[in-house]
Amino acid sequence: MNQPYFSGVERTESELRLIEDSYVPLYVNDVLWILALPENANRDHAFCNPLIGKVKRLPRCMVDRGKNLVKLLESFGVQVVSLIVEGGFHGAELTNVTAAQELYNSIKDFILSV
Repeated sequence: MNQPYFSGVERTESELRLIEDSYVPLYVNDVLWILALPENANRDHAFCNPLIGKVKRLPRCMVDRGKNLVKLLESFGVQVVSLIVEGGFHGAELTNVTAAQELYNSIKDFILSV
């Protein structure tokens, strides 16, 4: 999972830091969840927030910048390859050739390690 699309009622540090993100500002993220979730559901619905403890089993995963998700998956015994890029942001590889190459190399290494 590269940049998995999850959320929750409680805002994360990165959501607050990127409230005015040029690709998906926080208000757009909220509208997308309203459109995607069942009627009257909030962002702590199981489809949106895996941290509420309903995800019990997944295959080996690669997750970047999902620090809390990484901790949860590891607590369930999932093999996780975590790529945490300090100062990174959603879609950084779209405008930064170096970030794109690093991401592609990481994905390639992950696939070839299976």
